[in-house]
Amino acid sequence: MAEVAPAAPRGTGVGQLAARGAAAVPFAAVAASATVGTTAYRVREAQASHWLLARLTDDALPFFANAPTLYVRLPDDGPLGLVITAACTSSYVTAGAAAVTALLLLFSRLSVGRLLAAGTVVIVGFALINVLRVVGIALATIRWDVDPGYDAAHEWGGTYVTMIAASVAAVAYLRIAGFRRERG
Repeated sequence: MAEVAPAAPRGTGVGQLAARGAAAVPFAAVAASATVGTTAYRVREAQASHWLLARLTDDALPFFANAPTLYVRLPDDGPLGLVITAACTSSYVTAGAAAVTALLLLFSRLSVGRLLAAGTVVIVGFALINVLRVVGIALATIRWDVDPGYDAAHEWGGTYVTMIAASVAAVAYLRIAGFRRERG
């Protein structure tokens, strides 16, 4: 009588590993480009913010390519450039979420589809939230000038939006990816 070998754990076949590796490559590329190309990423954030701001107000001034700066017109003071600095960008959160997703795709047994969805939702969601945060800061600055508009919107509003968005993103990632709490 022939013996039956035990089945290999799910997701450990060569084809599965190759598929997981192929799925990890774009996330690793996003992590690397968002880290190394942070200036280009900040320019894209400024472009997206300008696009949205120009649809909300006539006080958005023309965008200048290759500068991570959003220009607005203040009622009494003329033009003002709001620079998206390294501390104000979502590139590092994007890089972190993409790197975690790539590593989980390579070294975990979580569902590939769930990890792809979790990584994509968090990366795109956080980038959109940051654009909305920048536009909110710009609108507050246009409406109430630098003091108190920019100061309050940037230091308080922007900080709270970022903290809340990061918390929601972390929970969303865990839920979408399929992490489950052990009950015992």
